[in-house]
Parts: sequence; structure tokens; C-alpha cells
Amino acid sequence: MLLQIITQKSYPLFQGRIAMLKNLFVFIFFLFFVSTSYPQYLTLDDYKELVELAVDKEESDNFLVSRDFKAINFEYIYEDGNEEDDTTSFFTDYYKKTFKDYYYVSVYIDTDEEEYLVKETSSNEDRSFYFARELAEDGWEPEDEWNNEDGEGFIFDTGVYEMIISKSIDEEGEPLYYFIISIN
Repeated sequence: MLLQIITQKSYPLFQGRIAMLKNLFVFIFFLFFVSTSYPQYLTLDDYKELVELAVDKEESDNFLVSRDFKAINFEYIYEDGNEEDDTTSFFTDYYKKTFKDYYYVSVYIDTDEEEYLVKETSSNEDRSFYFARELAEDGWEPEDEWNNEDGEGFIFDTGVYEMIISKSIDEEGEPLYYFIISIN
């Protein structure tokens, strides 16, 4: 009799805990699904901000690291074989792990010429469509285009930024899609 009373009183409490655990499991599963199915790509506005931040290497690095990119390469760029302590021109490559994409961002900085450029490399064709749609919605049309053995692409010039959307084939025969933005 006592066992039956204890069981009857604790059963609703037990049911409540099971329901809570089920809800917690569904919530965690939802978060996992969203984070792996929809990787956080940079937007066109992010790229505009990033190319402006490239004036300061540390700020551009913080911008990308705060968006889960990892710096994987840093190199100085030497022109005409001149490697004498020239630290004014360099680039940094960043990588972000996504569910099914080869996703890199490179920041090129030349402090002597005050030239700053940001390049996205992706294996996801939808990235090219995204940039083309964003530029079209803003009313921009290609100023120039090319299609040759090296690939194909379009150049947009907004007066403030020059942007390139292009496609090429890598050594394994797989397509790569690029978006490049620089300040005019």
C-alpha cells in the first residue's frame, strides 16, 4: 500500500522530467541541425565592412575570427624578386569549416599603395548567385565580362567598390567560385 502511494505521487514528477528531457533533446537537435545545414557565410555588407577594415590588419583579423574563421596562412608579397625587408604588401588566408563547402577568405593589404582587397573562394555555386542577386537588387550591372580557358567572370564598379564574380576550374577539375572586392 505504501509503495502504491509513493509510486502514484512520484509518477507525475517522473513524467514531467521525461517531458523536459524530450524538449531539451529536441532543442539541442534543432540547434545542431541549423548550425550544420546553414553555415554562416559573409554577406555583401560584411565584405564591404571587411575591405574598409583591411586598413588595419588586426581589425580585419578580429572581424573574421569573430565569425569563426581561422587564419591559416600569412605571406609577404615581394615584387620583382626584391625581398629586402619589405613588409608593406602581404595577405592572410582564413578558412571556415562548413558542412559541404570549401570556404576561404583572403585579405590582401598593400600599405604603400593603399590598396586593400578581399577575396572569397568557395566550392558552392550558390555564392555566385547570391552576389549577383545582391548587386542586381542594388541596381548594378556588369561593367565588363570574360569567358576564356582560365574561367569566366563579371566586373562591377559601383564608384566606391570594384567587385568581381568569377568561376574557374581547380586542378582536380572541380569548379571554384570567387568574389573579390576592393576599394576604388
